[in-house]
Amino acid sequence: MTQLTLLPEYEEPYPFIGRVYFMTDGVRCKIGYTERPPKRRGGELKTEVIYVMPGDELAERREHKRWSASRIGMTEWFDATYTLLVWLALKVNPERDPRAAGALEWLAHNLDGKDQRAAAA
Repeated sequence: MTQLTLLPEYEEPYPFIGRVYFMTDGVRCKIGYTERPPKRRGGELKTEVIYVMPGDELAERREHKRWSASRIGMTEWFDATYTLLVWLALKVNPERDPRAAGALEWLAHNLDGKDQRAAAA
């Protein structure tokens, strides 16, 4: 059986075997790349995955550049901003991934608390 395609001349230059992930520790957001499924990390650093998309190291660098205004030093960590929260909220489907929605809510709640503490100071 022959497979039909609308773009027979188009081929991916390489398959996306990796993933770019956005995870939070409840205060900041980490944008990273992995070839393994990203998971919540335990131990000293408790994190929750918010969003995962197919991609490679180049896609990770693009996301780092997109959010560079809130980057913390030269790390993969970024300050949570309202713009980032809204962008992530548009990506997360709470019905399909309630844990990701909960992680996003956790981050948003802490961001609101941070703003309230700063206003009171």
